[in-house]
Amino acid sequence: MESENGNMIHASVPVGQVNRATVHATVSEFWHILSGEGQIWRRDATGEQTVDLRRGVSIDIPVGTAFQYRCRTAEPLEFICISMPPWPAPPRPRSSMGLGSRLRPKRDSLGV
Repeated sequence: MESENGNMIHASVPVGQVNRATVHATVSEFWHILSGEGQIWRRDATGEQTVDLRRGVSIDIPVGTAFQYRCRTAEPLEFICISMPPWPAPPRPRSSMGLGSRLRPKRDSLGV
């Protein structure tokens, strides 16, 4: 679904996948978790946090927020993602250099 103000997609993160840390320069995202479990790490000017993702949890990722996420269960992490303005909005997301992989399995900042 798409309009001039934003768009909405159904996203799926495969079992065991850890996405690269990223910063969106032009879009904010809002997620609502449908199934599966995972984690998201976020950092902005006010600090950083890691949030557990499970059915019913909703989160936001404001423009300029560094983030990284992963699927932690034996089923895919499924969620609805709303982007504002519509995605893709040039320029494409940039890699968040210097963050390292916050959500790597074992010996990471999450202690897993």
